[in-house]
Amino acid sequence: MYNYANRDWVVVIYPRIDLSRNGNIEGFGMVEFKPKINENLSLYTRSQGLYTVTLKANELLPNRHQRSYVIARAGLVYKEEGGKVRG
Repeated sequence: MYNYANRDWVVVIYPRIDLSRNGNIEGFGMVEFKPKINENLSLYTRSQGLYTVTLKANELLPNRHQRSYVIARAGLVYKEEGGKVRG
């Protein structure tokens, strides 16, 4: 597992291997980017994905692909004077 974070970036990479009888290999990744635009406004972006394959092909999964997804998100965060955050 790999994690990295600072004020603007968060990165997570998480590979996994399941060694059971019907095992699989999985890779998860997530990246967030949240730069400050000015004192009250910040950008928020996030992308994450997952990819899973089985170690053994079978009738249901002849190409071994089990599941996968990609999610993307973007927005603005507004902080009012006094500290209230609106997003």
